[in-house]
Amino acid sequence: MMSKQKFVKIKITNERGALLEHFFLRAKSWGIPGGAIEDGETARAAAERELLERTGYRIGEENLEEVSFDGTTYLFSARQHHLEKIAEPGEHGGYQTSIRWSTNATPDVAW
Repeated sequence: MMSKQKFVKIKITNERGALLEHFFLRAKSWGIPGGAIEDGETARAAAERELLERTGYRIGEENLEEVSFDGTTYLFSARQHHLEKIAEPGEHGGYQTSIRWSTNATPDVAW
């Protein structure tokens, strides 16, 4: 029996409480970065990879706080001051995307 696919979402906030969002091309909507956990990958490693692929920001796994797991999706949280900009949004993962800091964000978005 195959195991159910698991996912990660990463909630990054800045000092003003704004939430980092990226534009999901398939859904044509804004939401917090996230994606599927690959075979053999830990949830923390997947969160670090997805954040880099979607936003161009790198963060160490030690700076990601696991907030919840609902049986399918792990939610991680971190602060902006732990981020290091190393690429343009989507550049590292081959995604064409945009990012923004939003004070009107909804962290529960489907990808």
